[in-house]
Amino acid sequence: MKWVLVLSLCFVGCSEQQPPAVSGGSGVGVVGGGGSGGASAVDGGTDAEVDGGEPKGACDNESDLEALAGDDVRDIARMCGLPNMSPFCLVNSQPYEECISECVADEVPGLSTECAACYGALERCNLDSFCRTQCQFNGCSTLCLDCLNLAGCIEEFEECTAIPGDGCPDSP
Repeated sequence: MKWVLVLSLCFVGCSEQQPPAVSGGSGVGVVGGGGSGGASAVDGGTDAEVDGGEPKGACDNESDLEALAGDDVRDIARMCGLPNMSPFCLVNSQPYEECISECVADEVPGLSTECAACYGALERCNLDSFCRTQCQFNGCSTLCLDCLNLAGCIEEFEECTAIPGDGCPDSP
């Protein structure tokens, strides 16, 4: 008889209960690729939008998507490291990634600094993974993209931007 009483109490006391609702911000964070250029969303966030509880990347917003539609930003980022661009980002002069990010933000009207930082991080990964030779003349060539994919640079870039693809104009 005791067991019947214990089981019935457990059944009544162990029924499915919803966890208490917590009010306030989501505290969700977005991590940028390459160690910089990330944005965070705290209490609804100002750097990254939160839609339905899912964090968005640095470039997944209306104004950045519009700015990216008009330019080959991958090529601009590549050219920021060449002598014909101003500022010419020397690998050892200032933090290379920061220089590329600033150059991209200056060269692409309407692009946020957070989104430009994803392109700077991709160029830094390009150097760190020794893909520079394959990407020197065309950042969207098969040789370049194969090298960057193998090194994990494209995956980091996608995580940073929250836009699928390698950032090349004919990317899906």
